[in-house]
Amino acid sequence: MGVTKRALGPEVKSLQYFLNRTAVLNQYREFLRTTKPLASDVRLDVRRQIRAGFDACRFEEDERRVSLLLRQARDQMKMVSDLVDTAVAQQRSGDEHDWKKGEWNAADTTDTWMDAASEDKADNKDGKEDVKGRVGTGWPWKSSKGTEKLDLEGIKRR
Repeated sequence: MGVTKRALGPEVKSLQYFLNRTAVLNQYREFLRTTKPLASDVRLDVRRQIRAGFDACRFEEDERRVSLLLRQARDQMKMVSDLVDTAVAQQRSGDEHDWKKGEWNAADTTDTWMDAASEDKADNKDGKEDVKGRVGTGWPWKSSKGTEKLDLEGIKRR
């Protein structure tokens, strides 16, 4: 069904053939982009497997079969993407110190913005600045200063 015969001349490919071909090429390129963050030796092996999968179905001419293969490849793309994300995360954690060997240093939180009072004396007028950024006493919505009421007279409601 993908090829129509002409009385004079070569075979003419159908529109679906070209749409499937474009989709296959786009999917192959997407596989290559997805595997880009992997380490070079792993990337070469994965790309070799992907290429072998595409080459195995290279001469498939049944349009329905090609559409089915495209859907299957889309599912495999999700799995490859998840595996790449996992591998990249492991590469990043491998670059850091190994906490199992005792090389892991705990972060010192005393120097963070949450635990240090500000140096600016204008912000700290009464010396009771909350280092966590809370305002007033008690619950955050309670403060000693009342809210000013807005004058809404003259504003029309819808």
